[in-house]
This record gives sequence, C-alpha cells and structure tokens, in this order.
Amino acid sequence: MATAAELDIKMDATSLYREEIYTDRRIGTIRAMVPVTPNGDTDSARDTLYVGEAQIMTQMGPLPVTFEIEADSLAAAVEGYAG
Repeated sequence: MATAAELDIKMDATSLYREEIYTDRRIGTIRAMVPVTPNGDTDSARDTLYVGEAQIMTQMGPLPVTFEIEADSLAAAVEGYAG
C-alpha cells in the first residue's frame, strides 16, 4: 500500500479555474470555468470552459447529467445549452 509521500498529491498551479454558476432556476445550470493564474488573476491565455448541468427524472429519482458546451461567451453558452 502506498504511503502519502509516495502518492505525491498536489494541485497543478498552472491548471487552476474559478467556477461561476449561472441558472435560470427552471431548466438547468451553466458553470463557467474561468482560468486563473496561481495568484487568482484571470488567465487570458486560456479559454473559459462552459459546462451544462441538468436533471432527468426517472422512476428511480433524478439522474444528474453534465455536458460540455462549446461556446466563447456566456450568451453563446446559454444559446447552446439545449443545442
């Protein structure tokens, strides 16, 4: 069994994102994953990622669905949410 020292668990400071959450409180949620530098400033060298979230009701209860939205702005992500 590996020890904590052998696992070398640490975050990658060059791959940090700030999450911003948007919802219409009806259909679903869009997460904007805004790239940031290690000091928390927005990293304009990388693109913002948009992730849609919804729930589908089944006989067993709600089933969470997560999907990437190809967009270059929040407005485009909202437009592309269902498309």
